[in-house]
Amino acid sequence: MIRHLGEQLVPFQASGFERLPEMPLIGQAVTARCRAEGVKMAPVLALCAADGERTVAGESADGRTYTFALGSFACAQTVRYRFAAGEEHTQWFSFEVVTEETVDRPLGVYRDGEYLQVALCPDVTLTLRGGENLTMALTQNAAKCTACESGEIALPESFAICASMDSIWGLKRLSDPVASCKNYRLRRAADGRVVRVEMELSLACGHILGTGERFDAVERAGRVSNCRVVEKFTHQGEYTYLPVPFFVTEKGFGWYRQSDIPVELDFSGPTVFRQETEGTALTRDVLWFGAPERVLQSFLNSTGRSALPPEWAFGVWISANGWNSDAEVDTQLAALKRYNYPASVMVLEQWSDEQTFYRWH
Repeated sequence: MIRHLGEQLVPFQASGFERLPEMPLIGQAVTARCRAEGVKMAPVLALCAADGERTVAGESADGRTYTFALGSFACAQTVRYRFAAGEEHTQWFSFEVVTEETVDRPLGVYRDGEYLQVALCPDVTLTLRGGENLTMALTQNAAKCTACESGEIALPESFAICASMDSIWGLKRLSDPVASCKNYRLRRAADGRVVRVEMELSLACGHILGTGERFDAVERAGRVSNCRVVEKFTHQGEYTYLPVPFFVTEKGFGWYRQSDIPVELDFSGPTVFRQETEGTALTRDVLWFGAPERVLQSFLNSTGRSALPPEWAFGVWISANGWNSDAEVDTQLAALKRYNYPASVMVLEQWSDEQTFYRWH
């Protein structure tokens, strides 16, 4: 059997049979690995690229894991490949070789009533809308409003956002700047689709709090919050089961990256939000203003409030991975009764034998 994945199993751990990088730039070397078990000959890689088809031989130190150097590619394109050993072969895999452009000044600023449009490229537009909150929607569409040199939108709590030909946007409170956009980095596939967006910011904040459940620190300033679910057993460090791309600051505003696609919020240096994209709606950010409790209230109103759990959910919970049989569970229940321990929930992890689970009620 030949095993291969086009990406890593999880963000923090390589599988040993993945492709790196997942989305290469023009001129960036690509490596693909596979694991071969029970095959009679060394696998080879068949490659279909813009410059033709070729076969790539792999290298292996143990006769089990093979590494294939695909080299770099001179233009944006879709590359297909598969592994074969004798009569056995994998499915066809593919990846995009992409271009990258950095935009630090807009092509134009436009106004239409209460909102502003900032043209980053002829086909990429950032729309700023005010009201009770601020929304910033990046789309792969052309701007269509009335051109102007600059524009400003008044926001609650004495905030305002400005856009001009000298900079993409800047957020201020009264006369004090609190956030500004340094640049956008756009990655495109061969057909022109934007497939990844990075937004680099300057945040004049001393504290950044939130981004969901975190095990390493509540304070996110100086750290990276990867908003991707990672099921890592203990020692989670920077990873989490419950990421939320939402944070509050001491400057009177909170920020929510509204997306179904995982985003990385990097506060370790210059603040950078990284996200892959699909379709023409690329990214959407929502900002609320006021005291932290008001910002949190607004966020919860936008997402929907959770129902109040039943009373037993607020009691003492007990769990242990070592409870791997119905006999052990019965022993623990008897001990709770014997010592009058006020537990209201017993958590049963995935049992290792998986044979007696269904028999216990």
